[in-house]
Amino acid sequence: MEVTLLKQIAGVFDIQAAWLATSVFTLYTYKKSKEYLEARKQRRTETLQSLKDFIESESHEQSTLVRELLFEDHFGKPLSNHEISYFVETKQPSKYLKMYLSARNYLEVSKNGKKVDVRNNKNLRKGKWWNLGLYCVFGVAGLFMLLGAKTVFFEIGPGIYAPWTLVTLCMIAMAGIGLDASSSAVTARTLLDELAEDGEPAPENFESDSA
Repeated sequence: MEVTLLKQIAGVFDIQAAWLATSVFTLYTYKKSKEYLEARKQRRTETLQSLKDFIESESHEQSTLVRELLFEDHFGKPLSNHEISYFVETKQPSKYLKMYLSARNYLEVSKNGKKVDVRNNKNLRKGKWWNLGLYCVFGVAGLFMLLGAKTVFFEIGPGIYAPWTLVTLCMIAMAGIGLDASSSAVTARTLLDELAEDGEPAPENFESDSA
């Protein structure tokens, strides 16, 4: 129906085939994205109910594999049984689990399952500011390359298109990585602070003052 409508519009307004093809592709992408998001929402709703039923059942402690698979299916990332056991006992398990998964590069649940620790080779303060610096450096460089592309293309010619575009995309990608890593460090600190407020034991190598 949508394609037929687009063809009629193209005929009335004499739109070129390329523009029509672009419109059709955009519409198709939108529909597929919408279908995917709706299916994902439905699946997460179903697994959330399954998680609730499973945790409330009396036999869940003996079903470690099923427990881990249900949590992985709902949160999209694998979780070990001792990680699940720790967060299920906190005051806001769903919220803290999501924060933990975002900050997992900096945090880990201790092997005895009693507290969340900062990984031995990680420093939250350095992780935040170092990666924020990388984001600024690569982000500014990528922005300047993007803004200067037109002038460079005009002066040098089409031969510079491919390498210039590739380097620009790399700069933007590195900026994104830096921002994500910095955000993870901030999330890690926030999670540890909130757990401490809830009375959970803090790791020995964690400084609770804000960076």
